Amino acid sequence: MYDPCSLSSLGASIKRILHTFNTKKVLLIHGYQSFKDYESVVTDAIAPDILLFRASGFSLYPELEDILNVANTARLEGIDTVIAIGGGTIIDIAKSVSVLWQQEAATMLSLLDTDIDFLEPQRLKLLTIPTTCGTGAEVTPFAVIYDGAAKHSFYGNSLIPQQFIHCPPLAVSLSNEQIAVGAFDTLSQAIESIWSKGSVTASREYAGEAVRLVMDNVDEAVRTRSPKAMTCLMKASFLSGRAIAITKTTGPHALSYPLTRKFSIPHGLAVMITLPYFFLFHDKILNLEDESYPVLRQHLEYILGLLNVKSGRHAFEVLCGLAARINVDISLSAYISAGDLAVLQQCNFNEDRLRNHPVTINRSDIQQIFTSSFDRLSAIA
Repeated sequence: MYDPCSLSSLGASIKRILHTFNTKKVLLIHGYQSFKDYESVVTDAIAPDILLFRASGFSLYPELEDILNVANTARLEGIDTVIAIGGGTIIDIAKSVSVLWQQEAATMLSLLDTDIDFLEPQRLKLLTIPTTCGTGAEVTPFAVIYDGAAKHSFYGNSLIPQQFIHCPPLAVSLSNEQIAVGAFDTLSQAIESIWSKGSVTASREYAGEAVRLVMDNVDEAVRTRSPKAMTCLMKASFLSGRAIAITKTTGPHALSYPLTRKFSIPHGLAVMITLPYFFLFHDKILNLEDESYPVLRQHLEYILGLLNVKSGRHAFEVLCGLAARINVDISLSAYISAGDLAVLQQCNFNEDRLRNHPVTINRSDIQQIFTSSFDRLSAIA
């Protein structure tokens, strides 16, 4: 059952959870600008006998240095509970700190891209309160971290927060672009989950509902921020998180990380830049090999049904049309130069996500997808 709370009941929900946690010392991890709008609601909910410490001022994406600094605070102050209120970066930092708070830099580095569930007995209690409608990080068993230019993850069920609160009014102050980019991430996570190698019935049910909620509500959310539309987008994010917690993501996410890290393209936009072209890529493969990939065919038929289209080409048009309707340019040429395109094609891409894609993606395929997304006319010719 999905049970979001109102802004007026947020404080009571926080109090109840902290009481259940038997919290004595809490570390509040938050963003900066948007947090001002509801800071008093959160801090007033923390009882006077609970010692409050804060951490903020982070980079745009989760950095190893940020995690080390916050973990050091948790150790020195004897923190027993972490509250994270913000977007995916804030929540990923909090998730990492809640499990790795006793570890020094060398140990953290050695644990990158590994299962850290062996540390579960020492983890801190964690309450997450997302303020965006995109990542579903509050229900996923992994946390993204960047060490220099390289994207890594910690993973394990111990990273799933013990409690989370969904309060859709917290997302109302987001800009049109932030709402759109979050919805793009949700949509891509859900679609990728359906066609991933790890797709199962439960994940497809979560992902299918997420796709429907985004397609039915993103226009209204961007245009009016109605309570219904914002609640639906936050629920969609939650469901897509549930889906990828089972399956992980695939090609569009693998290709997105260099776009974000090298060219500062927001993550949700970075995945949406290539997502439509994966439908054309799949169409080409399936047309060449009529009897191959029966599972992929079945999963694509399900996705096409969710988008109310009959072909990958039509899905491409619908996704590009969605971005155009909400005034977001998803042409790669809007964000990088032709020279940058050559550099991009030499980047390393997340091998784990590429291996999870339902068909093999080689360097030539990646080059074609990026070239097509740079020059859309070449893709539809």
